[in-house]
Amino acid sequence: GDYCTLVNNTVVGVGNVGNLIYLTTYNVDIPRNITYNSHNLIANNTLRGPQQAASICWGIVLSGTDNLVENNTLYFNGSGVNVQWGSGSGDGEGEGLFNISGNTIRNNKFYISCGISGGDVIYNNYIENGQIKVSNALVYNNTATSLTIDEGNSEVRDNIINGDITATSDKIKSAVLVNNTINGNIEIGQRVSNITFIENNITGSVTLDGSNNVFTNNRITSEDEYTIYSKRTCTNNVITDNYLLSAENAGDDSIYLKDASNIIENNIPINTKIDLAAPWEVTVNTTTPITIILTTKGELLPQQELTITTGNGNETVTTENGILIYQYTPTTIGEETVTVTFKGEGNYYTST
Repeated sequence: GDYCTLVNNTVVGVGNVGNLIYLTTYNVDIPRNITYNSHNLIANNTLRGPQQAASICWGIVLSGTDNLVENNTLYFNGSGVNVQWGSGSGDGEGEGLFNISGNTIRNNKFYISCGISGGDVIYNNYIENGQIKVSNALVYNNTATSLTIDEGNSEVRDNIINGDITATSDKIKSAVLVNNTINGNIEIGQRVSNITFIENNITGSVTLDGSNNVFTNNRITSEDEYTIYSKRTCTNNVITDNYLLSAENAGDDSIYLKDASNIIENNIPINTKIDLAAPWEVTVNTTTPITIILTTKGELLPQQELTITTGNGNETVTTENGILIYQYTPTTIGEETVTVTFKGEGNYYTST
């Protein structure tokens, strides 16, 4: 049906039931190249699905074009919103259904364990414990547990994703992810290219096995050894101008990609290193010189403040040219510890 309105209904599925709201052409004799089930409104409905997820029961199923799904609330285990499986029996297209486009999913709430797996413009939805599956879609201002980029050309911006993002399909043509908050890991598969991440805040690590992808102006913090790494050989990725901090490394040093064709530049903070040179044995109450060297990427780092902690207390000093000769006087017999700390300045990372 076209131009139908389904508003302010409560739909409850109990037991072994099919889809709750279903715009379908499945098993219908439809002439070839005719698009049905378009320009419909599904709004302000409450859907309650069976307790157990079932492959034959989805919440809202779409076919056709220019349908609007708005302000609905779904309590569901399984697929919340999806596009129809199969096609009309008379259209000559077999199992494929080719004219699903221009459908908008907005301002809906999904509870229990369901999400959105179909739609062309998806925005302002809240998904308590489910994913958004993106195919040829514009997706923005949503909250979800995870997100999968599936196929085509997509744009994903200004979302909160409280879990992982996955892009492993070889049907992906391109995707742009901008200004999202991502509280999970990102996986980019070996056959995936042309994905661009810009100005995202990512708490997790990136597995980058694909080639020709871009990360720029993102903030990535990870509890793993690296922020971005590859399990396989990937090529021609560009990773520049990001803030990258892992459990063991920072900036460019927090990236592990084997192939030299990958461009890794200007990522901060920049790792620093402190080296100390001191005699093993000293005389009590006699001044002993300790050489302190502060470097970054093998180069001396001048004009930086260091904090020196000894048994005598704390003292702040400045490295004029990256090297400082510190005069220390031990006052007791036995082993003494001298700790030198650089707290970081500008783009440079702390070191001890």
